[in-house]
Amino acid sequence: MLVTERSPDRRATDVNRTLPVLVAGAQAHVRGTLAAVHFRDEDGFAIFSLEQSDGSRVRGYLPPDTTLRAVVRVAGTWTPRAQYGWQIQVRTLEVLDHLDRRGVVAFLVAYITHLGPVRAAEAVERFGDRVFEVIRERPEKLRVIKGITPDRARVIHDSFATVAAIANVDSWLRHIGLGKAAARRVREAYGDDAARLVRENPYRLADEIHGIGFLTADSLRVMLGIGRSAHHSWLPLAADSRSGRPGRSTQSTGQQP
Repeated sequence: MLVTERSPDRRATDVNRTLPVLVAGAQAHVRGTLAAVHFRDEDGFAIFSLEQSDGSRVRGYLPPDTTLRAVVRVAGTWTPRAQYGWQIQVRTLEVLDHLDRRGVVAFLVAYITHLGPVRAAEAVERFGDRVFEVIRERPEKLRVIKGITPDRARVIHDSFATVAAIANVDSWLRHIGLGKAAARRVREAYGDDAARLVRENPYRLADEIHGIGFLTADSLRVMLGIGRSAHHSWLPLAADSRSGRPGRSTQSTGQQP
């Protein structure tokens, strides 16, 4: 079920403003970007937040293969709850756009010669998650894309060879939910060790990478299937009011916050 995320003293005002004329059992249709995953169990149940066009957020059930920053459409029925306000009992969830596809396109445009936005998008559309393999091992297949000649296919192959290591790290960081700029900062900070360091402790990103806060780091932990432990010791304690960043706990409780 989806829960509008409001502060207690503003809940009624905000819900009435952004979601007027709500009736229990009425049809609900919500479209937004997956912003955070707060909990996920081994059966695929998750509690997550969506960023909607009006800036509000919601929580609810999530298919286990959906990545952060994916654009989704949820349909269900409105249900009032005393603690959280209006919620949606989800009937269907449709993924409209995957971050990993957009991330690969952005990477190809940024680093590969002769692959502009149109050609890069077509390459990803045609070859899917095999696009790097095609460029690396079968570049002649790129000739099905308008404007890519045999010579250009060879240049694309050679261009990719120089950034293959970056491609693997960048693609993985985008796949687990980091945006383009954040993924670049992580890769530049950690280099070839980026994947290992993030898997070991995603909370280090909130401390060491500009623009990444606790909420994003905690979502990455959930997306990666990492449980809380003494090694993952960030807790959402009130801290700097300007940044909203929590302080580091000196002792982990081992419990969900």
